[in-house]
Amino acid sequence: MLKQYDNRPLTDKYAMYQHLMDYWAETMQDDFYELAADGWAAGNQVKRLMKKTKKGDKEIEKQIPGLDGLEGRLIPPALMIQLYFGAKQTAIDRLEAQAETLLATMDELREEQGEEGGLLEEVIDDKGKITKVVIQKRVKELTSLFSNDDDAADELAMLKRYKKLMDDEADTKAAIKKAYDELEYKVIAQYPKLTVDELKTAVVDAKWMAAMEQRIRTEMDNISHRLTQRINELADRYETPLPQLEIDVDALNAKVENHLKQMNFAW
Repeated sequence: MLKQYDNRPLTDKYAMYQHLMDYWAETMQDDFYELAADGWAAGNQVKRLMKKTKKGDKEIEKQIPGLDGLEGRLIPPALMIQLYFGAKQTAIDRLEAQAETLLATMDELREEQGEEGGLLEEVIDDKGKITKVVIQKRVKELTSLFSNDDDAADELAMLKRYKKLMDDEADTKAAIKKAYDELEYKVIAQYPKLTVDELKTAVVDAKWMAAMEQRIRTEMDNISHRLTQRINELADRYETPLPQLEIDVDALNAKVENHLKQMNFAW
């Protein structure tokens, strides 16, 4: 493997080669080992990862649930999703964005209305939390005052609004979990369906070549950034032409000589 000596940067050509060697050591070497062992059929296999935990004096192994607990011998689950289930992942991303928006709205309401005199003051605890049980209890207390007390009506409306946000967030999270469960099932089922040609395309083009292209693109961006920075440095350095510099120097010399004369300094 290429090395750097005296902290000197590698040339652009050797930097590209270094990226290739790094990716070989990180990923491709293991992939070639799997291919040498079982051929392209290795790409059809996926397994459930295990984690060790201690229970008393014993050490037990438990399965890691969800997509995070899956590992393909040649094709990572994330790549499988990218190639075959992009639309489903996009739908999940929208649900997660929706959940984040609901959570942000509730945070904003707690900050605005949770202080003294706010419409959520009566339901927020010392830790800044609000639960559905407390909201429902407060709603019952206010219901009898609704027709005669405008403040109670405003508070009741805010409580109902906040509870609706909590319900929507819970429903959205449930939908996200269901969607991930369905996606996990589809990903596992997809592995054995892939043909040899599909496996080659996934591993060679979508995995190896895509990873190297991304590394090269990043390196090119870094080179472009360094070049732009150097051009700016040169532009700043030579912004003022030499004749102007000479004029400026002469003017400064004249000022210095004038000050020395005023100080009766002879030379």
